[in-house]
Amino acid sequence: MKILVIDRDRTTIDTFETLSKDHENIQLTVETTKTAAMERLKSEDYDAVFIDPAPQNDELRPFIIGIRRVCKTFIPVIVMSHKFSENDARSHGAGDFLPKPIDNDIFVKKLENIKNFTTFNSQLHDDTNHYPSAEGVISKSAFNQIFISCLDRSDRYGDKTFLMFTRIENIDDIQNTHGVEAASQLCDKLKYYTMKTRRLSDIAGRTAHNEICLMLMRPRNDDEPLLAAQRLAETIKGCHNLITLDNIDIAPQISVSLMAIPSGEIQFHQNFE
Repeated sequence: MKILVIDRDRTTIDTFETLSKDHENIQLTVETTKTAAMERLKSEDYDAVFIDPAPQNDELRPFIIGIRRVCKTFIPVIVMSHKFSENDARSHGAGDFLPKPIDNDIFVKKLENIKNFTTFNSQLHDDTNHYPSAEGVISKSAFNQIFISCLDRSDRYGDKTFLMFTRIENIDDIQNTHGVEAASQLCDKLKYYTMKTRRLSDIAGRTAHNEICLMLMRPRNDDEPLLAAQRLAETIKGCHNLITLDNIDIAPQISVSLMAIPSGEIQFHQNFE
């Protein structure tokens, strides 16, 4: 994971360098000025940008706009600050917020969020499997276009989007043991029961062979996404014994999860076996 840190605070830089040594998968680059950082972004690809906008906080929004212009893909921008709040960061177009002084556990959580986001974003952009529209579930490419629009609205207006996933976690084991057709039938059953219980306002897309994603855009209040995910989980739990086949001896492991966009934070996860 390549991270660009933009900060003049020596203490913060030392903290990042120490933390990155504890995580071998991190490639850390530090720049002390926005100008130098922008040149980096023009010539190199990064998975995330951490920035403390102080002392020129009013330049944060123009800088984030500049990042969007020079980067080929949408990358998470995380604001670090002693004074900013999470709402302040989002209102300027940032996807997440890391309070100062930096706490190791919170930093690790932000890394997990970045990985969640970049993994799903790459999954949507992978055109190896298209998964065409069928039975109310839109194609992966169409879902990706709406996803990109949500990222843009988050960047411009601070709009929130949430993704609810139903997934057969052990689909590879089932396919290896019982074949492609059995695995496909189980995935179709998962789609059927997910669509049967979804809310009409949710946009449904097949984002992987074993995964259906429901998109909840611009929730009415902060509680709505979690309550929706909990209701979906209860329904899928009740249908779990129906998402199976008589001729297989491996029980499908089904999960329901909720991810916030663009932070990538998993706010709910439940497994059913």
